Amino acid sequence: MAKKIKKILTVKELVKKGVPYGIALGLITAHLLGWDAKALDGIKNYYELKQLFPSKGVVSQVEE
Repeated sequence: MAKKIKKILTVKELVKKGVPYGIALGLITAHLLGWDAKALDGIKNYYELKQLFPSKGVVSQVEE
C-alpha cells in the first residue's frame, strides 16, 4: 500500500495561486496558529475564499 504524502502549505505555492506575498505570510501565520488551510484546496483565485472576502457584511459604525 502506498503512503499518502501530505502536501505542505508554503508561501511560494500561495503566491503561484495569485495571493499577494503579504497575505500569503498572514495565511501561513494563521495556519500555524490553528486555522484550517483546507479552505485553500482547489482554489485557483484567492478572491473566491468566502472566509476572507464575504459577499455580505454589516456596517456597525460610520465616522465622518
